[in-house]
Amino acid sequence: MPPGPSGSTSREMELPQREQTPVCLMWDSENVRIPSDMPSPFTACSLIRQVASTYGPIRCFKAYMETELERGERRTATRSALQSSGVTIADTPHNGGKEVADKQLIVDLFTFALDHPRAAFVLITGDKDFAYACSTLRNRQYKMILLSPETGVSESLRQSCDEMVFWRTGVLGLPLRGGGG
Repeated sequence: MPPGPSGSTSREMELPQREQTPVCLMWDSENVRIPSDMPSPFTACSLIRQVASTYGPIRCFKAYMETELERGERRTATRSALQSSGVTIADTPHNGGKEVADKQLIVDLFTFALDHPRAAFVLITGDKDFAYACSTLRNRQYKMILLSPETGVSESLRQSCDEMVFWRTGVLGLPLRGGGG
Protein backbone atom coordinates (compact mmCIF):
# COMPACT_ATOMS: atom_id res chain seq x y z
CA MET A 1 0.00 0.00 0.00
CA PRO A 2 1.49 3.40 -0.96
CA PRO A 3 2.23 5.82 1.87
CA GLY A 4 -0.22 8.63 2.56
CA PRO A 5 0.64 12.33 2.79
CA SER A 6 2.25 11.95 6.22
CA GLY A 7 4.17 8.82 5.26
CA SER A 8 1.68 6.39 6.84
CA THR A 9 -0.41 3.87 4.95
CA SER A 10 -4.15 4.37 4.68
CA ARG A 11 -4.72 1.53 7.16
CA GLU A 12 -2.75 3.45 9.75
CA MET A 13 -4.38 6.81 9.07
CA GLU A 14 -7.21 7.70 11.36
CA LEU A 15 -10.32 8.98 9.69
CA PRO A 16 -12.03 11.86 11.42
CA GLN A 17 -15.08 10.68 13.33
CA ARG A 18 -18.29 12.27 12.20
CA GLU A 19 -20.11 13.60 15.22
CA GLN A 20 -23.54 12.10 15.46
CA THR A 21 -26.48 13.16 17.58
CA PRO A 22 -27.35 10.49 20.16
CA VAL A 23 -30.97 9.37 20.16
CA CYS A 24 -33.01 8.60 23.24
CA LEU A 25 -36.08 6.50 22.41
CA MET A 26 -38.74 6.31 25.12
CA TRP A 27 -42.01 4.45 24.78
CA ASP A 28 -45.07 5.07 26.92
CA SER A 29 -46.27 1.53 26.27
CA GLU A 30 -49.14 1.83 28.73
CA ASN A 31 -50.74 4.36 26.35
CA VAL A 32 -49.43 3.24 22.95
CA ARG A 33 -49.46 -0.52 22.57
CA ILE A 34 -48.38 -2.86 19.81
CA PRO A 35 -51.57 -3.50 17.80
CA SER A 36 -52.92 -7.04 17.70
CA ASP A 37 -52.66 -7.04 13.88
CA MET A 38 -48.87 -6.41 14.03
CA PRO A 39 -47.10 -9.60 12.85
CA SER A 40 -44.80 -9.67 15.89
CA PRO A 41 -43.30 -7.46 18.59
CA PHE A 42 -39.89 -8.08 16.96
CA THR A 43 -41.19 -6.50 13.75
CA ALA A 44 -42.59 -3.54 15.69
CA CYS A 45 -39.24 -2.97 17.43
CA SER A 46 -37.39 -3.17 14.15
CA LEU A 47 -39.71 -0.61 12.55
CA ILE A 48 -39.44 1.72 15.54
CA ARG A 49 -35.65 1.41 15.40
CA GLN A 50 -35.67 2.23 11.67
CA VAL A 51 -37.54 5.47 12.29
CA ALA A 52 -35.48 6.48 15.33
CA SER A 53 -32.09 5.70 13.77
CA THR A 54 -32.69 8.23 10.99
CA TYR A 55 -31.95 10.89 13.65
CA GLY A 56 -28.69 9.30 14.85
CA PRO A 57 -27.41 6.29 16.78
CA ILE A 58 -29.84 5.01 19.41
CA ARG A 59 -28.21 5.22 22.84
CA CYS A 60 -31.29 4.47 24.91
CA PHE A 61 -34.44 2.47 24.09
CA LYS A 62 -36.86 2.11 27.01
CA ALA A 63 -40.45 1.00 27.32
CA TYR A 64 -42.40 2.04 30.42
CA MET A 65 -45.04 -0.34 31.74
CA GLU A 66 -46.41 -1.76 34.92
CA THR A 67 -45.33 -5.37 34.48
CA GLU A 68 -47.87 -6.55 37.06
CA LEU A 69 -50.57 -5.55 34.56
CA GLU A 70 -48.74 -7.26 31.71
CA ARG A 71 -49.88 -10.79 32.48
CA GLY A 72 -51.17 -13.38 30.09
CA GLU A 73 -49.45 -15.34 27.35
CA ARG A 74 -49.50 -12.61 24.68
CA ARG A 75 -48.31 -9.87 27.03
CA THR A 76 -45.54 -12.02 28.50
CA ALA A 77 -44.41 -12.88 24.96
CA THR A 78 -44.48 -9.18 24.07
CA ARG A 79 -42.33 -8.24 27.09
CA SER A 80 -39.90 -11.03 26.27
CA ALA A 81 -39.69 -9.94 22.63
CA LEU A 82 -39.06 -6.32 23.65
CA GLN A 83 -36.23 -7.37 25.94
CA SER A 84 -34.77 -9.66 23.27
CA SER A 85 -34.87 -6.71 20.86
CA GLY A 86 -32.70 -4.61 23.16
CA VAL A 87 -35.50 -2.62 24.76
CA THR A 88 -35.04 -1.88 28.45
CA ILE A 89 -38.28 -2.50 30.32
CA ALA A 90 -38.86 0.13 32.98
CA ASP A 91 -41.26 -1.41 35.47
CA THR A 92 -43.55 1.29 36.81
CA PRO A 93 -45.62 -0.24 39.62
CA HIS A 94 -48.45 2.11 40.51
CA ASN A 95 -48.93 1.00 44.14
CA GLY A 96 -51.97 3.24 44.38
CA GLY A 97 -50.13 6.18 42.80
CA LYS A 98 -51.10 7.98 39.62
CA GLU A 99 -49.05 8.67 36.50
CA VAL A 100 -46.07 6.67 37.76
CA ALA A 101 -44.85 5.78 34.26
CA ASP A 102 -45.23 9.41 33.13
CA LYS A 103 -43.16 10.74 36.01
CA GLN A 104 -40.42 8.15 35.60
CA LEU A 105 -40.25 8.77 31.84
CA ILE A 106 -39.99 12.55 32.31
CA VAL A 107 -37.16 12.17 34.84
CA ASP A 108 -35.35 9.84 32.41
CA LEU A 109 -35.82 12.37 29.56
CA PHE A 110 -34.16 15.12 31.57
CA THR A 111 -31.44 12.80 32.90
CA PHE A 112 -30.51 11.88 29.32
CA ALA A 113 -30.53 15.58 28.39
CA LEU A 114 -28.16 16.39 31.27
CA ASP A 115 -25.77 13.67 30.08
CA HIS A 116 -26.03 14.59 26.37
CA PRO A 117 -25.94 18.35 25.60
CA ARG A 118 -26.99 17.63 22.00
CA ALA A 119 -29.51 14.85 21.58
CA ALA A 120 -32.65 13.83 19.76
CA PHE A 121 -35.59 12.37 21.66
CA VAL A 122 -38.06 10.01 20.05
CA LEU A 123 -41.11 9.72 22.28
CA ILE A 124 -43.84 7.17 21.65
CA THR A 125 -46.97 8.44 23.35
CA GLY A 126 -50.31 10.08 22.86
CA ASP A 127 -50.44 11.51 26.38
CA LYS A 128 -50.71 15.30 26.57
CA ASP A 129 -49.00 15.26 29.97
CA PHE A 130 -45.66 15.13 28.11
CA ALA A 131 -46.26 18.40 26.22
CA TYR A 132 -44.53 20.64 28.76
CA ALA A 133 -41.44 18.39 29.04
CA CYS A 134 -41.18 18.20 25.23
CA SER A 135 -41.58 21.97 24.85
CA THR A 136 -38.97 22.64 27.50
CA LEU A 137 -36.42 20.35 25.85
CA ARG A 138 -37.27 21.71 22.41
CA ASN A 139 -36.72 25.29 23.65
CA ARG A 140 -33.22 24.19 24.63
CA GLN A 141 -32.61 23.01 21.06
CA TYR A 142 -33.07 19.29 21.64
CA LYS A 143 -34.74 17.60 18.67
CA MET A 144 -38.14 16.23 19.70
CA ILE A 145 -39.84 13.58 17.56
CA LEU A 146 -43.27 12.25 18.48
CA LEU A 147 -44.55 8.84 17.37
CA SER A 148 -48.24 8.93 18.21
CA PRO A 149 -51.65 7.48 17.43
CA GLU A 150 -53.43 8.92 14.42
CA THR A 151 -56.30 10.27 16.51
CA GLY A 152 -56.88 11.63 19.98
CA VAL A 153 -53.54 13.42 20.36
CA SER A 154 -53.77 16.90 21.83
CA GLU A 155 -52.69 19.93 19.85
CA SER A 156 -50.36 20.92 22.72
CA LEU A 157 -48.43 17.63 22.47
CA ARG A 158 -48.22 17.78 18.67
CA GLN A 159 -47.00 21.38 18.69
CA SER A 160 -44.40 20.72 21.38
CA CYS A 161 -42.41 18.48 19.03
CA ASP A 162 -40.33 19.20 15.94
CA GLU A 163 -41.78 16.27 14.02
CA MET A 164 -44.61 13.79 14.37
CA VAL A 165 -44.99 10.36 12.80
CA PHE A 166 -48.24 8.44 13.03
CA TRP A 167 -47.95 5.16 14.95
CA ARG A 168 -49.98 2.68 12.84
CA THR A 169 -49.56 4.08 9.35
CA GLY A 170 -46.20 5.87 9.54
CA VAL A 171 -44.16 3.70 11.92
CA LEU A 172 -45.73 0.25 11.74
CA GLY A 173 -47.00 0.44 8.16
CA LEU A 174 -50.45 -0.85 9.14
CA PRO A 175 -53.76 0.41 7.74
CA LEU A 176 -56.00 2.51 9.95
CA ARG A 177 -58.67 0.61 11.84
CA GLY A 178 -62.10 1.91 12.69
CA GLY A 179 -60.86 3.64 15.87
CA GLY A 180 -58.03 5.41 14.04
CA GLY A 181 -55.35 4.66 16.61
